[in-house]
Amino acid sequence: MLKYGLIGSLCALTASLGWGVYQTRALSKLEAENVALAAQVKTLSARTQNIKEDNQSDAEVDAMPDLIDVPDRWLMQPGADTYR
Repeated sequence: MLKYGLIGSLCALTASLGWGVYQTRALSKLEAENVALAAQVKTLSARTQNIKEDNQSDAEVDAMPDLIDVPDRWLMQPGADTYR
């Protein structure tokens, strides 16, 4: 009877150790994913800031009064198919 109790305890210990190793690996994987997602959030924040700054710069350029009139020499001549 003692023999079966020892075998059962050994099996339970082995299963517990295996489960612990599995959980440790799963935790490591989740931590790595968390770091990757945090980096993605930071880059998205930077991209959003760049877009806001670009829109602000475009609005400033569009508000310049000297850009309303385009000189005729800047326009492409009719029939011209190449730039010189």
